[in-house]
Amino acid sequence: MLGKNLARTDNLSAGGMRLVLTAPVVKAAPLPVEKGTRFIIQMVIKNTEGGPDDPYWIIARVSNATRDFVTKEVVCGMEFIAEGRSDPETGKVAWKKVVDNVIAGIGKWTYKWNLDVYREKGISNA
Repeated sequence: MLGKNLARTDNLSAGGMRLVLTAPVVKAAPLPVEKGTRFIIQMVIKNTEGGPDDPYWIIARVSNATRDFVTKEVVCGMEFIAEGRSDPETGKVAWKKVVDNVIAGIGKWTYKWNLDVYREKGISNA
């Protein structure tokens, strides 16, 4: 059985993400991760302002994958191709195609996160 912290998100946007798979996951994976491989991803964006958390089900397709021969990790550039919502009555996920390469809720969250970083660090173009 594999443990925790076996994958991490290095970058997240409304249209995709960079996913890093650690050496134990790569070693245990039955198939190589390469361009075109699809993942079903479940993520929860935590609301730090006291509101409800925002759960997402996503189908992402690997656009590029690079193996780090020192760490044995695989870094995957992924494009979001479908978004799902869990139906509480049936327990099934209903899928819809991502339009214009954007999942709006994730886009809003990343935009707000970037604004907070710029305000906190005082980063500007001036």
